[in-house]
Amino acid sequence: MERLRSVLSGLVVFLIVVSVSFGETFRGKVVDVIIDKRDIATGRLVSEKVQYLSTLDGKIYRIENLNNIKYKYVVVEGYLIDDSRIYVISYKPDYVSNALLVEPVSTTGEQRLLVALFNYQDDTSEPVDIATLQDYIEDDANSVENFYKENSYDQVYFTVSYYDWRTLPKNAADYYYTSDPLTALLNDSVALLDDDVDFTQYDRLVFVYSKIYGAYWDGMGTIGAWNVNTNDGTVNVSILWVNWKNVDAHSDPDDPSLWPKFVFAHEIGHNFSFWHASSIECPSADGYVPKSFIFPDVDNCS
Repeated sequence: MERLRSVLSGLVVFLIVVSVSFGETFRGKVVDVIIDKRDIATGRLVSEKVQYLSTLDGKIYRIENLNNIKYKYVVVEGYLIDDSRIYVISYKPDYVSNALLVEPVSTTGEQRLLVALFNYQDDTSEPVDIATLQDYIEDDANSVENFYKENSYDQVYFTVSYYDWRTLPKNAADYYYTSDPLTALLNDSVALLDDDVDFTQYDRLVFVYSKIYGAYWDGMGTIGAWNVNTNDGTVNVSILWVNWKNVDAHSDPDDPSLWPKFVFAHEIGHNFSFWHASSIECPSADGYVPKSFIFPDVDNCS
C-alpha cells in the first residue's frame, strides 16, 4: 500500500511537471463578459462573469479556470486546452503591453454601431426585420439612442449601419457543442461580413442571432472592447450578442418594444465599461458581480 501511494504521488508530480513544461506565455488584455439571463427555477434575472484574454495579435481565449483576475493587462503562463480556451497556471501585471494595445473605445461623442442579423443552416427564419430594430435603436422617441442622449446630456449619439440576415455556416446546435460558443459565433459572424464591411469604421458590434441553441440568456456584452482579427487588420471593438428567440419570448405583449430596448440599452452599457449598478454595494469585493442585479445578495460581499 505504501509503495502504491508512492507511485501515485510520483505520477501526480510527473503530470504537474508535464503540464507546466508545456505551458506557454501569453500577453494581452483581460476582458470581462457579463452574461445576463433568467434563472430557470425562479424566473429571476441573474448574471455571470466570464473572463477572456484578448492577445496582442488579435486572438481571443476564454480563461477556463479563473474569473477574478483584477489586472487589465497581464502576462499569463498557461496552456491552450484548444483553439479558444486557455488554462492559466500563473499571471502577473504587464506594464509594457499598455502602450502596445489599442486605446479603449471612447464612451462620449459618436458611437459607430454595426448591427447585423444571423441565422443558421438548419433554421433560416428571420424573426425580426431591420426596420423594427432601427426603430428600437434609433428612431422611436423612447429609443436606445435617445436614452443615452438624455442620460449623457447629449454627449453621446449613434451612427448605425445595418446588415440584413445572413446564414452562418453551421447548424444552430453545432455552436453549442464547440469549446466556446461565444467566440465560435463571433468568428463566423465576422467572416461572413468581412468581404462587405470595413471593420475599422466601427466602434461597437451588435450581433443579433435568430436564436442561440442551449442559451438561457437574452443578451451579453463585453465590458469594454476586444481585439478582433478581420481582413482589415486587428480592430478594437466592443461586442454585443443578442439571443432574439429569448428576447421575443420575454417581451410584454402589451408593449413588445420595451424588453428589446432594455436588452440593447443594458448590454451597450456593459460595452461602455459599466458594471451592474448594484455592484457598488460591495466595495470590499473588487470586481464583484452579484448573482442577481435586481436583488443583489449583499451578504456575499463579506
